[in-house]
Amino acid sequence: MAKNKKDVVVSKVRAGRIPTILGLFFLLATLVILHFVSQSRIFRSGAANQSVPKNAKVTNVIDHSLSVSWQTDVAVSGFLEVFVDGQKLVYFDVRDQSLGRSENYNLHYVYVEGLEPDTDYQLQIVSGSKSYNLAGQQGEKSTIKTAAIYSGQPPEAQLAFGRIYTADGQVAAGVLVYLIIPGVAPLSSMTSSSGTWVIPLSFAYNTSLSAPATYNEAEIKEEIVVEGGGFGRSKVTNYTSDNRPVRNIVLGKDSDFTIEEVGSNDELGSTAGQGGSSFSTSDSADTTSKEFKITSPGDGETITTTRPEIFGTGPRSGLVKITIESLATYESSLEIGETEQWAWTPPGDLEPGSHTLTVEYTTPEGEKRSFIRNFVVLAAGDENDPAFTATPSGQTVTSTPTPTVVVTVAPTSVPTLSPTPTTDLSRSTMPATESGVPETGVLLPVISTFLIGTALVFVGLLRLF
Repeated sequence: MAKNKKDVVVSKVRAGRIPTILGLFFLLATLVILHFVSQSRIFRSGAANQSVPKNAKVTNVIDHSLSVSWQTDVAVSGFLEVFVDGQKLVYFDVRDQSLGRSENYNLHYVYVEGLEPDTDYQLQIVSGSKSYNLAGQQGEKSTIKTAAIYSGQPPEAQLAFGRIYTADGQVAAGVLVYLIIPGVAPLSSMTSSSGTWVIPLSFAYNTSLSAPATYNEAEIKEEIVVEGGGFGRSKVTNYTSDNRPVRNIVLGKDSDFTIEEVGSNDELGSTAGQGGSSFSTSDSADTTSKEFKITSPGDGETITTTRPEIFGTGPRSGLVKITIESLATYESSLEIGETEQWAWTPPGDLEPGSHTLTVEYTTPEGEKRSFIRNFVVLAAGDENDPAFTATPSGQTVTSTPTPTVVVTVAPTSVPTLSPTPTTDLSRSTMPATESGVPETGVLLPVISTFLIGTALVFVGLLRLF
């Protein structure tokens, strides 16, 4: 009798019935796959959201160039694509141009030059591995327009400059500075390794981009916004008459320099005091000192504009002769006025590459001194730049985790009865039922379990995607 029952079980296995435990295993496997796909999707979605460009701004717009800046929640590589007559031009972050490779940043700053006057351009920000418009919409383009060309005499060379510090008194390098003056198109700069920012005002346009702006150094209120990423944000109100230099700005702290007395909010002591006289771009420079100084450019400095401001301080009535030597040579002479500050901008664009600056200074007493400095004008990015052709610039290859599920299937060989060894099945514990041994491996519940698991997978995928 026992032997007959065993024959019945074997015949059911041979007939193709699957053990119920295998169906449960398939259900478990589908749940594991669903979990890994869900986690991968969440990870990719979170990383993508953090690399979306935010607070993108177009500044320094003139007839042939402009600047684009933005922020990301995480440090990623980024660059700018500009579309001209069906062609795509690539412009890299100003720091990447000097490094010769693409780096990851939270604060991004791109200088675009070589544009045509009064022309519409389409552009995209490439952040991480995806493209966005200025509003952060993926796959979309933004349209910008350059200023109208102006053939008249440019205004007198003027500028605004200062220095940014962190809350603990360290210089803040690589932070974004925005200057907003009534009637003037927005201007910007990125601080150097010494925390210094310089914004030329000679070529600033009006808000309609139709002509150079009318800029007055007077008690006209302006706004300076500093975006420091993880170091914080600062908003400062200042007078245009106090732009050379602007008092030191501390990240994470808002200030109104139009009502605060000089030194009244000096939280950082002599290292980063808020007094205007504390600004210096050299170890011992003092803008109110009568000692002659070249404030900018520094020796070996890299410059992102083709018409840099050359400026410094010195005693009034001193004479300054400036010579820039490159493919074209520019010379000029000027006299230091009552403000004890001097500034000059070359009348033409400097080509990318190394340049030599020679400044000959004659004291009011007739003594002559010479200073020589070298600086580099950065070129705009080129999509054929060999430093970036191996891998698309600015793209961070993010591998997508793929769950690996190893399914171990029980051997499907049909068991054969062997007379040796002989097992007395009659001694096994059997259910006390007159209907016989319950049948195992019934196909209907197995198929039902498998279908339910498959449905769960599809429902989960639909919710994810």
